[in-house]
Amino acid sequence: MNIYDSQLWISDLDETIGSLPELNDLAGKTVMVTGCTGLICSTVVDILIRWNETHSGNVEKITILAAGKNKEKILSRFVPYSCKNWFKFIPYDACSASCGITDTMNVMENTPCDYIIHGANITDSKFYTERPVDTILTMIDGTRNLLEVAQAKKAKGFIYLSSMEVYGSMDCDC
Repeated sequence: MNIYDSQLWISDLDETIGSLPELNDLAGKTVMVTGCTGLICSTVVDILIRWNETHSGNVEKITILAAGKNKEKILSRFVPYSCKNWFKFIPYDACSASCGITDTMNVMENTPCDYIIHGANITDSKFYTERPVDTILTMIDGTRNLLEVAQAKKAKGFIYLSSMEVYGSMDCDC
């Protein structure tokens, strides 16, 4: 079953959109979302998609830049919308040595970016426990590189978020 077949999910998205009139300010803007298949950011993308679907006519759509390392996973998660002209895949890997920033900037060369919602991170509690420095460096380097994208694109806003703590603490013999 596709999540977009769930009337409950669609109803929840509609209720969320109804409580966020600020979304109207994003009409005609471009929003990059990293970690877009994760817990929080997939919902953010769904809200933006649903806003686009429910605002037709002369209203400009929100361009969604779904950024991540696994193109197939992203396009599969958002399959009904992956062919829309306002939905674009952008390669981005927060865990790579260069944080994938070269590929990201090359693909985005002629693409504006008004806002960045950065939710890409390592969420594996075991990895975090075993390799905390690598995890923190991924957060720091990934964020710094995306801030450089924001600066280069003259973005109007940048948000960093993480759902790591919702998974709870991992019991370990550290």
